[in-house]
Amino acid sequence: MEQNKTTHGLSAAQLANGTPTDKLLILKSFFKDDKCTVSPTKDINGRYLGININIPEIKKLEMGYVPTIESRIKLYDGIEVNLNNNTWAKDWEWMQHCVEIADDFQSGQGTPGAYFYIFRPGFESAKKVSETEQRVELMNYILQDSHENLYNRVSILGVDMSDAVISDVKEFLLLMVNTEPAKVRAVYESKTFSLELMFMHAIKKNVISNRNGVFTFGEILLGVEDRAVIAYFANPKNHITTKAIEAVTYGAKKIVLNPLEDEARGGNDSDELDSGYIEEDTIKSTTLDVDAVQTEDTSNAKLGILTPTVEEVLTPYQKGLATRAANLAGNK
Repeated sequence: MEQNKTTHGLSAAQLANGTPTDKLLILKSFFKDDKCTVSPTKDINGRYLGININIPEIKKLEMGYVPTIESRIKLYDGIEVNLNNNTWAKDWEWMQHCVEIADDFQSGQGTPGAYFYIFRPGFESAKKVSETEQRVELMNYILQDSHENLYNRVSILGVDMSDAVISDVKEFLLLMVNTEPAKVRAVYESKTFSLELMFMHAIKKNVISNRNGVFTFGEILLGVEDRAVIAYFANPKNHITTKAIEAVTYGAKKIVLNPLEDEARGGNDSDELDSGYIEEDTIKSTTLDVDAVQTEDTSNAKLGILTPTVEEVLTPYQKGLATRAANLAGNK
């Protein structure tokens, strides 16, 4: 039987079940010249897999060939299973459940009793190409990442490399691409990475305590395991506590916002606390009053004028006070 080896443009599902134009499967043996005879197998409840034993005899005559529990097929290296053929198609319904036939070469290596594997032209090579593409994608994540984030990601993976040079950190992650790609992908594609990072830093700084297996912030219960705490942070209903933990863990920038500008931005306070690590004084209080810090100029104290620091911005009300005080001083 001539085999069509053209697999260009076929999906994995098509390759796994034959192609629309050539539903031909080839069984290859793991060891040369292996042979065996397969028969219908039972499930854990004693039912035959792929065999319908309740078909009336008169119906069997109409259907033509019908596999039974007595069916037997001799297998040899290179045997072709043509699913376009009605007889082969019906036999394959029970053959595919036989332990002697593995789904592919790789899975068959770890399956006791497997003598043959399904060889699909292009399937193994397509799988290898896909795995290579995924490794390249992960490597690009690492090579294009910032130095700070590289240290953060290995920390999330449970490895302390804070004293290592950046090239060692990159090498460690690149090696993990080959050994544990799923873990590398998780730290790069996790939607809660910033929350996981904050949780880790909060634990190190004792902002969050572990009391007999329960994580707490002060007297607030956060959860009994890491995932529960991350879910707590991600819940919008807990944003006040989450912001407080963020402020105490990372510190906060001293900002005085113009109320009019704040209103124009819809009251969004996302600029008040940076999601990255900020080298600032750690806030000792657990309140959220971390903004609007002003310094009074003693030279103008008697006039009631507040002189802003370099980072501060006068509100319209403060500007009015300053203008009025200056006018009064000029009239004197």
